Amino acid sequence: MARPKQNHTTRFIKKTIYKNENGEAVSVELNKSHDFLMFKNLDSAWALRKKLYAHKKYTIINEETKSSTKGYHELQMTLADTASTRGVLVKNILKDGLLYELKGVVDTVEKPSTFITEFFANFVPKDTIIGRDLFEDKVPEFFNALDTNDSIALDGYRYIKFETKHADALKKHISEFDLSKGERQIQLHLIRELAELKDIDLTEFYKSFYAKSYNNSTAQAVLLQEIAKKSDEASTKLLLELMETDLPLLSNTFNISLIFKPYRENLELAKKLYPKLLDYSSIPEYKEPIFSLLSELLMTNTIKPKLYKKYRTQILNDAKTLIKRQLSRDIVNTHNDFYNPRTSKTNTSLLEDYVILLYPFYTDRSVEQFFNQISLIEDPGVQATYLAQLLKNGKPVSEQKLTDMALDINGRLPLFNKLKETDMLSHFRAAYNSQQYLAEALLFEGSKYNPAKDSVVFVTQKSLLFKEKQYTGYYFKKRNKEDYDKNFSMYVLIFENGKGLQTKPFYESDAMRIEDTDRDKDVIEYLTEAFELKDRKRADIYRPHGYGMYGHHGL
Repeated sequence: MARPKQNHTTRFIKKTIYKNENGEAVSVELNKSHDFLMFKNLDSAWALRKKLYAHKKYTIINEETKSSTKGYHELQMTLADTASTRGVLVKNILKDGLLYELKGVVDTVEKPSTFITEFFANFVPKDTIIGRDLFEDKVPEFFNALDTNDSIALDGYRYIKFETKHADALKKHISEFDLSKGERQIQLHLIRELAELKDIDLTEFYKSFYAKSYNNSTAQAVLLQEIAKKSDEASTKLLLELMETDLPLLSNTFNISLIFKPYRENLELAKKLYPKLLDYSSIPEYKEPIFSLLSELLMTNTIKPKLYKKYRTQILNDAKTLIKRQLSRDIVNTHNDFYNPRTSKTNTSLLEDYVILLYPFYTDRSVEQFFNQISLIEDPGVQATYLAQLLKNGKPVSEQKLTDMALDINGRLPLFNKLKETDMLSHFRAAYNSQQYLAEALLFEGSKYNPAKDSVVFVTQKSLLFKEKQYTGYYFKKRNKEDYDKNFSMYVLIFENGKGLQTKPFYESDAMRIEDTDRDKDVIEYLTEAFELKDRKRADIYRPHGYGMYGHHGL
């Protein structure tokens, strides 16, 4: 009888808990990895394990490593919590493709008990060979599986580690990838992996593959993203050269915006994309990322308006068309309150960019007409952008308009941010220039405050100490009259002290319903305790009058 084919993709976890008569326990967890799992060396394997523990908010102390002549490797450490002397003694034992994880609770200021000490010292993995060597080069095997359409390639491609010596094979399989078989994500993954290899000139390969991929826009977009990540003049030149030959068009425009993302970290390099990039700004998928980056370059004085002056008419025509569309939406929203479609964030952001880009040509009659029409747009972000541009350029602005926008919960945050971007915060109304009022506006970020339906009440602020840093928490009650539940919910937004006024809280709680039997001060304590325990994933806040537990993950 033929031997059954080995299932290479099988991964499993087995856990056993050993206890002594005193109730002390050690857990032993056995993890069998995927057969394609690879590490370049032992240090990289241990680095990943430590990263996983650090991600769980533990502090690693008393770290030790050693290797046995019997072919296995050990990493032992104590996982400590700064808020407690209790810790977890952990030993990782790596043997072929098996990982044993031993855990026992200890006191970090005392020696471990005899039971835990002897268990950890005497535990030895079995000699049975089950898994594959984690440091073996499995790339040839992976490519063979890919060629034969073996399912292990789909299950295990993310575990493969490529090196410079694999560059030619990567190019071959990227170029010859059979899209008819599906699994396009493998090809995209290989493109990204090839780009990560060091000291390889991929220019000619990129040109050839990009041209060949005319009917594969996703691959073209990923290739452009990887080129942009290089963030140097040569890659920028290549990017423009490829875009001139063909442009990837995708229904998911997020992948288009990712092409330009690295340039936001290097505006001097981004400047070299223009004005050439504006040749593609009439294409809907490219309009927003191209003009967004251009407006940022102008706002930071990295470029002068003359760089894009010859495109002014196109920008103006696009802006006028967008205003017409936006006014139509505003009319629908005003007369149909039952169904209130939200304004496209892309459209309003684009209109903000147009305000910034066209303002230097304010004296042109056609552009002046555009700015007269801008006042008809109700969106707070657009209005705040326009007011900030006026103030920045020394133009008069209605004091009442500035007061009304700061008073309006929907307008307060956009106005503060736009004035800050243009160094005009001195014009933000003093009555609302506080962290409390900004926190109140943040409660409705991503939604819209409706005074006819929404109620929000400031309860109190409280000084807090967390990990030896000082913070201030702002507590609010909020409810919507149309909700079935008529009770208020309480929220807390917490900001680090000493950093000025902030529009990004260090911590923002989920809603905590105020039960009929709750006092405000009780709920304040529950929310505060939830913040203090936020890094302890398994911690829950007990509420005597609530339904169940309230923990880090919310209600």
